Amino acid sequence: MPGQAPRRRARGLTPSPVPTEDQILWHRVVVEVADPRAAEQLARMHQCAEHDVAPLATVRLTVTGDAGAGYQVFDNGDLLARVGTPRQVLDEVFARAHRRAFELASLKGWVRFHGAVLTVDGTRIAVVGDSGAGKTTLAMAVLAGGGAVETDESFVARDGEVFSVARRFHVKPGTAELVPSAPWLADAPVLDGDPPLQLVDPTEHGLAWRLPVGPVDHVVQVERTSGASRLEPVGASVVVQGLIAESFPVVESRAVVVRQASAVVAGVPTHRLANGPDGVAPELLRSLTLRRGG
Repeated sequence: MPGQAPRRRARGLTPSPVPTEDQILWHRVVVEVADPRAAEQLARMHQCAEHDVAPLATVRLTVTGDAGAGYQVFDNGDLLARVGTPRQVLDEVFARAHRRAFELASLKGWVRFHGAVLTVDGTRIAVVGDSGAGKTTLAMAVLAGGGAVETDESFVARDGEVFSVARRFHVKPGTAELVPSAPWLADAPVLDGDPPLQLVDPTEHGLAWRLPVGPVDHVVQVERTSGASRLEPVGASVVVQGLIAESFPVVESRAVVVRQASAVVAGVPTHRLANGPDGVAPELLRSLTLRRGG
């Protein structure tokens, strides 16, 4: 466009011999990096989730440079950012890859929501709630109990169908003590930060990680409580408002967000879970298997 400086192109790249490949929603993400310190950080982003849909687009991110001279991050050959540390490389690559995936999903009519998607005894459950409500701890308990976890962080939804975003589960300190039946938590790599997070890919522990596209059987709004855990039916309108509050629109209008949140819960039993320190919330979720189909 007139007045815009030409975009820089990547030259003289020396990619790693085997680029890392991931799928995030409908995007194939290829990351090439030669510097071992940056590669070690980027390995924390790599995940092996099995998707039920084929990718429709590819984003190729390339990292050049080193910790001494600084790094350059390229998106499909165009300069995206200059950063100084391997951790900043990870942050740039992670943010760009997911942003691209969310933009394509938005163009396809999907809306992103903050929540976990779990399967207990064949019952697929969407769990929504604020950060700190205990979604990841619930997810780890379900996984340790033989259930399946698609995501502990976000999913997209359109016309009542739900598709989880592939991202390693981000497990906070102390979770291993709350879920002692998951000894593999101790072996998960750690992402330095405040707080430091363990990054769990179920496939690294011999567990399945499959991301289907389809409706859920129940929607649960989870809230932290200092009292006893309890699960109770709640009106669909309450859960819809909770979904709207936990939405991450890209370009979608509020009307679109409301419509897609309403479609997630249409004809589906809805519940409120008070998640207390007694550790029984995972068993309360399991009780939903007796109510499948309402």
